[in-house]
Amino acid sequence: MLRRTRIHPAPRRASTAPAALAAALDSFAHSGNFRDAVLISANLGGNSDVVAVMCGALAGAHYTAGTIPASWRNSLIKKQLIESTADRLLAHALLDVGG
Repeated sequence: MLRRTRIHPAPRRASTAPAALAAALDSFAHSGNFRDAVLISANLGGNSDVVAVMCGALAGAHYTAGTIPASWRNSLIKKQLIESTADRLLAHALLDVGG
């Protein structure tokens, strides 16, 4: 369920990187899942595209890619390229961690 209560008012315009990051973190903190986090941030106005990207990255890392709505994943342009690149990046990161 999308929560609309905010502890801090959303900035009118996240026109600087710190303001956009603060808005993304606030959106993430006031959501309970990937979808709600991204929708909250995307609907802030101003530079909400930037805020939604940052919030989506954070929410994806926290909730995992499997929680991204299937309709969103399936509508991606070049979906297979994105997925194969992500798989290669993960494999590379795991190799670096392993030794």
